[in-house]
Amino acid sequence: MRPIAFVCFAWVWLVAAPARAAESEKLETATVTVQGKVRTIFREEGENDGPLVRILVEVVVEKVEKAKPGDGLRPGKVLHVWTHRVREVPMKIAPAIILPFVRPAKGDTVKVYCYRQEDGAYRVLMNAAAIKIVKSPKQQ
Repeated sequence: MRPIAFVCFAWVWLVAAPARAAESEKLETATVTVQGKVRTIFREEGENDGPLVRILVEVVVEKVEKAKPGDGLRPGKVLHVWTHRVREVPMKIAPAIILPFVRPAKGDTVKVYCYRQEDGAYRVLMNAAAIKIVKSPKQQ
């Protein structure tokens, strides 16, 4: 009986994985949308963190497109936004979640869709288009 239950569970998980992967947070749900220049990128990685790596992107705000009055965002202010990347491990299957695909570099002008968490930190939406490179110094 146990092997049958395991096979049923595995089958349901495999069928549901693509559905979970297709779900992402809509860009319209972002409470903060800013455009600015990337000042620095930090990578936080531990040995037992699993398949995801936390990334902190410092963005010097140039334009605030959407924000709440209490956020205090204005041009010139530095916004720290957290996102995640899938750890690059050979021969491993990536998790079935949507992460921003763009990897901004220092000096890039980016548009970021994020929201403010209860602890005051900003997190990028789980959407492939939540970070867009508007202009890159390499393009000039």
